[in-house]
Amino acid sequence: MDRTTIVKLLFGSAAAAALFAAGMFVPRLQSQTPPLSVADQATVPPQLTAASAVDTPLPAASASASVAVYVCGAVRKAGVYTLDTGAREVDAIAKAGGAAPNADLEQLNLAQPLGDGMKIDVPVKGQVIAQEGADSVSSALASTAVGSAPRRGGRHHSSRSGSHKLHDGQTIDVNTATESELTQLPGVGPSLAARIVEYRQSNGPFQTPDDMQNVAGIGPSKFAKMEPFIRI
Repeated sequence: MDRTTIVKLLFGSAAAAALFAAGMFVPRLQSQTPPLSVADQATVPPQLTAASAVDTPLPAASASASVAVYVCGAVRKAGVYTLDTGAREVDAIAKAGGAAPNADLEQLNLAQPLGDGMKIDVPVKGQVIAQEGADSVSSALASTAVGSAPRRGGRHHSSRSGSHKLHDGQTIDVNTATESELTQLPGVGPSLAARIVEYRQSNGPFQTPDDMQNVAGIGPSKFAKMEPFIRI
């Protein structure tokens, strides 16, 4: 065997050995790489996908679009009316058919925004709306106190009621007046005012001023004094 043949054989054996070694190394690397688990494959949180909650419009916050108010007094059609939120007292009076010819709108703030459950009592000319100061608030609290003891006897109540009596030409609606407002009538104190309200709740509104005499404690002489100040 000559020198050239020997060199070729050695070179071929080296090449074959190199290819064999490479073939053994690649599968070994592949076997050392662990397969991805299901948890590893799900690397994107669901909330960041295209169908996430960010793209879903949120429901609009619910808000009341209307208010209910009670309109009474010197209007053409008293009652409870529903108006849009943001309406004013003038809108509520218009809803009740408008003010009566003898209404005194100057005592009202017609631009006052309406609140749900509000009562709008339109006065007539000559009627004085009950004061909203400290005395009026104290009188209202006393008249609505639980139990009958505070209404009986007490110089504090009698002095308050006597200082808010109506003057000539002034009237109050005995069907809508509160207990504290009824004490403005001549001869009416907290106890009698409470009986008037109780009678009204049990028997319905007074139909005529004379019906006031059906309330215990209101005789002909007392009724004669309060009649000029009564309005139905």
